[in-house]
Order: sequence, then structure tokens, then C-alpha cells
Amino acid sequence: MSSEENKKIALSLLEAINARDLSLWSQLLAEDYIAEHPGVSVPLNKTKSVGYYQRFVTAFPDIHFEVLHVLAEGDLVLTHWSAGGTHAERLATVTGETIPPTRRRVRVSGALLTEVRDGKIVREWTYWDQLSLLAQLGITEQPGLFLSPEGF
Repeated sequence: MSSEENKKIALSLLEAINARDLSLWSQLLAEDYIAEHPGVSVPLNKTKSVGYYQRFVTAFPDIHFEVLHVLAEGDLVLTHWSAGGTHAERLATVTGETIPPTRRRVRVSGALLTEVRDGKIVREWTYWDQLSLLAQLGITEQPGLFLSPEGF
């Protein structure tokens, strides 16, 4: 498939999440699909990855992803995104704990590297700002690791 066709398939992932249709999202994935997500120590298969995204669709029922940039070359598609939503329901963590709803509006950014083969997504690497999310929810402070409020 062409880079443009692969780009459309990769972007369909975010469109499915925006529509809160994880069954459609799952249909885009190959049976041997593997994903790496921040904070998850092992790669996830198709079923577990759908569960990972279900946590966010549930906790942020108005979640919406905005595509900022897309680069495609061969089978790889890099999507830079920003997502926002209201924390209206419990957010399940990978440790089994939950974060009670804060009713706070949040916005985070991230990138998704997708590998497409034969019209299906076979591999996904997701990188996003988890610390910013936790800070916006009031769970933790976001440390100024590199820049103080006064500057350098």
C-alpha cells in the first residue's frame, strides 16, 4: 500500500476513538498486532490494547483527539496529536487502582507511530505526556525539571 493509504488507515485510529467506537478501532488492527504504551511494562496484544484505550474513553467521555501533524514513509506513519476531555468518570490505572472523577478539563499532547501492513495496523508505539495529565487532575505536581519559573 502507498504511504497515503497507510496514513488514512493510521488516522482512522484516532477517528474511531473520537467516535468512541472501539469495535471499529479493533477492526483496524491485525490479529498479530502489538502495541507499546507509556507506563505499561510489556507490549499489549489487540485485546489488551483495546482495554487500555477503553479506560480513557470511559473516564473522559468527551475525549477528542486533534491531529497536529502527520508524516508517512512506507509502512510507517507518525501522528502528532493533542487530546482534551473532561475527567467525568473513574480512570482505571494499569495497577488496578482508580482515580475518582475530578470534573477537571485536561489537555495533553503525544505522538503515535503506527506500522501498517496489508491494510491493517500491526504495530503501534504511543508516547504521551502522562505527567501533565496527572498534574492537571491534581494528582501530582508537574516539576520544572529544566526551567524554573524565573527562567534559566
